[in-house]
Amino acid sequence: MSITQFLIIGYVIGIPIGALTIYDIARLKRRAFRMSGHHKLRWLGCAIAGLITGWGTLIVGVVWLLGNARHDAIDVLDKQRRA
Repeated sequence: MSITQFLIIGYVIGIPIGALTIYDIARLKRRAFRMSGHHKLRWLGCAIAGLITGWGTLIVGVVWLLGNARHDAIDVLDKQRRA
């Protein structure tokens, strides 16, 4: 596999995952990030910057979906809805 094919595969996989990641981050309120101790703009910036490389978006998307920041922000929103 050549480097060009590797990069193309990264974009084909990364762009849809990047769009999903950006949408998921954008739909959560900034207040939930602030209360959970994470920074919304940092995550959004990483996801947008990752779109430049393709594979970077894939990495940011996986870290976002499996990491603590997303789950902490969602937990804060759930606690606010129950209160």
